[in-house]
Amino acid sequence: MSRLSSCCAAILLALPLGAAADPVTIVSETRGTIDANTLVMSLLDLYPESGTTVLPFSVRIETAFDPDSPEVYLDVEGLPTIWRSQVDFRLTVGERSLSFNGMARVSAGDDAWNDFRHRVTFSSPQGYEIYFTQALTGWAPPDSDAYAPRALDSADGLRGSFGLLAYPSNPDAPGLWDTGANADYASLRVIAAVPEPGQWGMLAAGLLVAGAGARRLRRA
Repeated sequence: MSRLSSCCAAILLALPLGAAADPVTIVSETRGTIDANTLVMSLLDLYPESGTTVLPFSVRIETAFDPDSPEVYLDVEGLPTIWRSQVDFRLTVGERSLSFNGMARVSAGDDAWNDFRHRVTFSSPQGYEIYFTQALTGWAPPDSDAYAPRALDSADGLRGSFGLLAYPSNPDAPGLWDTGANADYASLRVIAAVPEPGQWGMLAAGLLVAGAGARRLRRA
């Protein structure tokens, strides 16, 4: 093997191998109408003050998700879950809103029914685990890669629903409350992470070294 070939082989061996699934940003949105006359809406201070209780709602969940992280585990529904990941969340019901930006538990992936589920979970001061879930149907054929880049909405045949569950983590907290609604509009975006500069820098530097070596060999 020539010195140039040896050099190129060493460069390729030095580069980190690509992961099976790269980190992604997942953004899901649903809009529709929901019956806000429920205990769980009261728990979240989203209960309507007066008048009609069937109100327009919108939900937007944006999360970072690394399916190959060693911190990923399967939740009770078999969804890949990370205990703490970056979340930007907003729920609006009528004129009231609930929003959060920070670290929270995130679940994302396809379930046994080939729905794409996107969930964030928070702990409430009242002693509940609050699960906010978007379920999206028609996102891809069965056995598709849930984390492949895509951008779909209702115009592409995507259908969605939103569910909200309050589970008592404190034994003194009363009951298990839930509500939900089908969406009139749904969208899903899976955005690939930008490759780390270090990997590309290593490749570029290696190729420059290989080029310089080739020129020296030709002059020799």
